[in-house]
Amino acid sequence: MRSQGLATLATLVTVAALGALTALAACSGSGAADAPSALPDAPAPPASGSSDAPPSPDGAAPMDGGQPAHPAPLVTLADVAGLSAGPVGCAGASCDAKRAAFFALLGDLGIHKIRTDLRWSDVEPKRGTFDFSGTDRIVGAARAAGVEVLGILDYGASWATTHNDALYPPDHLDDFVTFATTLATHYDGQVSEYEVWNEPNAGFSFWKSSFGGDAKVWGDLTKRTADALRKLPLKTPVTIAPGGTVYLSQLVPILPPGIIPAGTDFARDAFAQNPGLAASTNAFAFHGYDSYPPRNAPESAALGEVQLGTKIESTRAMLKNAGAGARPLWLTEIGWPTANGVDEAAQARWSVRSLLLGALGGLDAIYLYTLYDGDSPPAFSFAPEGSFGLAHADGTAKASFRAVKGLLAVLGKMTVVGRAKPAGAPGDVYVVELAGAAGEHGYAAWRSDDGQGPWAWKLPTGFIGTAHAIDGKSLGKVGVEVSVTRDPVYVVEGVN
Repeated sequence: MRSQGLATLATLVTVAALGALTALAACSGSGAADAPSALPDAPAPPASGSSDAPPSPDGAAPMDGGQPAHPAPLVTLADVAGLSAGPVGCAGASCDAKRAAFFALLGDLGIHKIRTDLRWSDVEPKRGTFDFSGTDRIVGAARAAGVEVLGILDYGASWATTHNDALYPPDHLDDFVTFATTLATHYDGQVSEYEVWNEPNAGFSFWKSSFGGDAKVWGDLTKRTADALRKLPLKTPVTIAPGGTVYLSQLVPILPPGIIPAGTDFARDAFAQNPGLAASTNAFAFHGYDSYPPRNAPESAALGEVQLGTKIESTRAMLKNAGAGARPLWLTEIGWPTANGVDEAAQARWSVRSLLLGALGGLDAIYLYTLYDGDSPPAFSFAPEGSFGLAHADGTAKASFRAVKGLLAVLGKMTVVGRAKPAGAPGDVYVVELAGAAGEHGYAAWRSDDGQGPWAWKLPTGFIGTAHAIDGKSLGKVGVEVSVTRDPVYVVEGVN
């Protein structure tokens, strides 16, 4: 999510939500709208209006505790983890110091891939006049730091629409295609992954021709762009994804029908109305936000939330039904603001749990949003964009920064291989198993119900290793049992 247009959405959501929450409280007999589900790890239903949830023999959701059985990709956790940063620092030469600080902090975090805007209005400020000086600084700084770039081809250009607003799609789609092919040619060998647009179903912010975007036109724009990019005589082939639809499952029931379509519904319509879109693109990107602002754990199924594992599977099922099943699946934004009752500790645990759950669910990339807070973010806000950072505005680490850094330091070189099922484990316990190329063996374990106390996990017979706290600090050698809480604990065999 980005800040533009969110005040408009917040006003609509506030009015609608007051009635919805009042009804929920009346039905439950309690005014606690955020009370945890009685079965916090139970599978959640698909998003409202979506017909893409994968079927199961007994009619239940096909998840094991909300976690898909799809095999994890055979890449390390550090290769899956990324950071969605918007414009990196800023484009001008005056921002060189800020940009250098950004990449130094990213390196300290242990992440080596970013998702960032390559905006049409910056690159082609006037028709036929291209200026790569700003984006060159961003891409060049990333390459110098050993960081891969996923470039977002966004948004419009004011000169390309009669609305004179860069957040409207162009009047002539081929104008966008010209921008995209010129940019991809310029960055041949430097940028090889692209998203076409950002959150196109959030039309109130990013596709202003309609409050809920326009699936047919966006699909047409994406297909034309992908076809043109794949025909270029590039030295490095590019991977092209329809860009970052917002999941938005919980917003749909509390707003009038059709205003903001759920991401899976929007993408399904785009594929259906644009034959050949599946064949033209070779990846897919989506965002993990249910409600806005996000304020519940990634495993939560409370109050209409959809668990992250279910989001992955419903997205994958939609792609399969659209003939686009065999391709990389990227979660290009997920995050939590430290506002509205979400403290730094909650942001930290949910961030690392989402990385582990995404890898377990077979995602090829997971981009946390974002690195920095804004200046002096408020404790309560309907649009707390300035509170999503893993670090404060001055670069000092928040608890989430230390947690992500700790996870990648301890387990980053390993690959997620599955979910273990310890005997006697409560239903909300996750034990994710990892393995390294040199024979290393490790686990990450936590309780997904943040309200539950510790559970004593008896380690596999003969296992001797070292336990690490959520921030990576050693808790010493273990060989019998480990205390499992809402904060993930990491256990690595044979590591001192």
